[in-house]
Amino acid sequence: MTSRQQPPSKPWYRQFWPWFVFALPLSSVIAGLVTVYIAFEGADSLVSDSYYKDGLAINRDIGRERQAQKLGVRTELSHSQGMLRIRLQQDAGSSPPALTVRFRHATRAERDFLLTASRDAAGDYRAELPELIGGKWDVLVEPRDQTWRLSGRWILPREAGLQLGGDG
Repeated sequence: MTSRQQPPSKPWYRQFWPWFVFALPLSSVIAGLVTVYIAFEGADSLVSDSYYKDGLAINRDIGRERQAQKLGVRTELSHSQGMLRIRLQQDAGSSPPALTVRFRHATRAERDFLLTASRDAAGDYRAELPELIGGKWDVLVEPRDQTWRLSGRWILPREAGLQLGGDG
């Protein structure tokens, strides 16, 4: 009987199964590192460290919104071709020369911006809107002296206009 010699076996690093077994835990480690990266890159900017001061500011803001109600202030905001137009109506007081309009993004604080709208000859207020303004925005309109304030939510560019104050 002839003895059959077995071919020399391949070293372990040239075989399939050890690499397959190593790939499973390695994929978990990689997935964990990716998850940590995403968590730090997409940190929640809506959380505030100074919640007490924020609460006091909310009380002041409510007072300014009540003052707008008392004065009968109403606004109609619209946008067209990169321009914001604000039509202001009020029962008492004089119209301010300019309005401050703050756009706060619903989820991304780094996209927030502030505009100053100046009164034109027709009595409306106008300001140039930045490009790529699409999304859900909390809009705050107030005069420079901050005696009153109106606020509302506007989804751009889907909604053509926004009414604040009165029944808006």
